[in-house]
Amino acid sequence: GKVFVEGLREVELPDIESAKTALELGWQARQSASNGVNDDSSRSHAVFPLRVLALTEATDGLQRVRTSRLHLVDLAGSERVKKSGADEDASGRRMKEAININTSLLGLSNVMKALGTAASHVPYRDSKLTHMLSDALGGNCRTSLVVCVSPAASDASESTGTLEFGSRAMKVRTHAVVNSSEVALDAAA
Repeated sequence: GKVFVEGLREVELPDIESAKTALELGWQARQSASNGVNDDSSRSHAVFPLRVLALTEATDGLQRVRTSRLHLVDLAGSERVKKSGADEDASGRRMKEAININTSLLGLSNVMKALGTAASHVPYRDSKLTHMLSDALGGNCRTSLVVCVSPAASDASESTGTLEFGSRAMKVRTHAVVNSSEVALDAAA
């Protein structure tokens, strides 16, 4: 049931400084390039999932463990192939990137639409992105979304699409509950 993402790895981060370092290394590995729309266009999505364990000592000889997941996600923006110039790249690399980005964003949009309308089937497996984020999109979670739009008239079509996506996402309702378990104190040491 797990998603394979090339280059993805899981590491234990004992403190906040380790987490900051891991986030910076991930950000440096992200792909970006200049295109006809943006001088520093994201050519990939960035997903930084964290699993946080909180241990609390209880007076009854048990230790309570609470688990949380936090996904920090920065999506590459959708782009019109002609406007970005991806169709003029002789190697075809930029065209393939644009198609992959737009396809995964369409998959995310379809998941948001299904979740917002309480559809009987949610197409999480239609993209690696939505499969990987399924628990953060419609499961036991709280989700916040920030959409970025351009004030330029020339970007009105893309901005409208982004705002429509945000509107669909606002219709999604999740039900967060505390994930807690108990273990004997000597077993947790």
